[in-house]
Amino acid sequence: MQKNHPITKVLAVIGILFIFLVILRVIRNNINSSGETPGTTINTGTTSLQKEQIVDCVAGSSKCPELTISGDSLAKLPNGELSYFKGFADPSIRSDPVSRKLWLAYSWPNIHAKSKTEVVPGVDIHLASSSDGGDTWTYEGALWDSKEDNNVVNGESGYTDNEVVNLLPVEDAGEVTWYAVRIQYFLPTDGGFKKRPVTSFRLKIGKASSPLGLSSAEMQTLGAVKSDQRWGIDQNLSDLSSDAQKCQFWNEPSLYYEDGRLYLVVRCLAFTLFGLQPDAAKSDQMVFYTDPSGDAKNWKWTYVGILAGNNEAKEFGADGITQVDIVKGEDGALLAVFSPDRYDSSTKDFIHYGCRVVEINPMSDPGFKRDSDGNLIIRAAVNTSDLSEIGPGACSYDPESSTGIIITRREKTSTSLTAGLYVTGLHP
Repeated sequence: MQKNHPITKVLAVIGILFIFLVILRVIRNNINSSGETPGTTINTGTTSLQKEQIVDCVAGSSKCPELTISGDSLAKLPNGELSYFKGFADPSIRSDPVSRKLWLAYSWPNIHAKSKTEVVPGVDIHLASSSDGGDTWTYEGALWDSKEDNNVVNGESGYTDNEVVNLLPVEDAGEVTWYAVRIQYFLPTDGGFKKRPVTSFRLKIGKASSPLGLSSAEMQTLGAVKSDQRWGIDQNLSDLSSDAQKCQFWNEPSLYYEDGRLYLVVRCLAFTLFGLQPDAAKSDQMVFYTDPSGDAKNWKWTYVGILAGNNEAKEFGADGITQVDIVKGEDGALLAVFSPDRYDSSTKDFIHYGCRVVEINPMSDPGFKRDSDGNLIIRAAVNTSDLSEIGPGACSYDPESSTGIIITRREKTSTSLTAGLYVTGLHP
């Protein structure tokens, strides 16, 4: 081929662009891994917070004690030793609007050890309650266990796991209906969490007359662009708007109810141009609603809009918004409790920068509220400055609970995870 052939010039330009992109990625990673990151400072955005609105939840702090659950324990191995994959995480705390009893659902990481050489991590969802305003908690049982299963696409062996539940009680004429949404996915026997097929991720959503009743309630299955229909997808939310066409799968769902509508707020996981890794900057928080009357299997969803995304995340020094929990504050203001995040290509994992609480618009017109100067109205911030960037996890809040905001602290390595729930006493 001639040296100045047009194709040669095009290839040269492509090569230069590729090198330029690699350099940009290296620079960005170096910046994100420096000491001045949102993970090691309380980056509250453009609005100043009073000292009492900020909690740095470090280990051993009297301001942030660990939440204990009587009757539940950390996962163990068959030989009785503590599992290297254990703890409590992903809290969802809600008060029964009639009895005032508090309920707490959470992820319970564990290990399936079929033999000395066949060990598979699992995630179940457990349930606890409190009858004294959140001062003490009692284990009520498992809502959903991980179970041995086969991949419906290729038949490989593994487990179906349940994770990241969000509870919502709704009162009508003295009767309470409990709604729940969670993530479900397939985890192969060989390969661990990084080998979970994107095609297996789906949302499970339904209702029951009690929190414990949710474990056996009929559930609707919601999918995204990559969801394989053989996992029993009832409706594909990505089909409802051109905004959602980029959503490879859904993550970290949350529920809210108002004026007869059940709202679903969920993180759209978009991927980079070549589909090699998640793109946090394009992974918006999207809002859908349904009329939740009748059987859950028959619910029909409507797209509402985007609650938040990269523009809001940048105000917290991050790329995206994740782990959203929607709740009303003590003064009745509608709030979003969430984690700013970014995707780290070196560890192939999401980095979470503690939790923030902001005021939001009504769900019928979603968005983060701003003051007259255009700044976000930030009500609280929780951080874990003693942990590595991967340490802080999801938060949840209910104004009826003495716990205030509950945050997950995680000690995570390439081969182990220990998680715990911690009480901040912070009421935004």
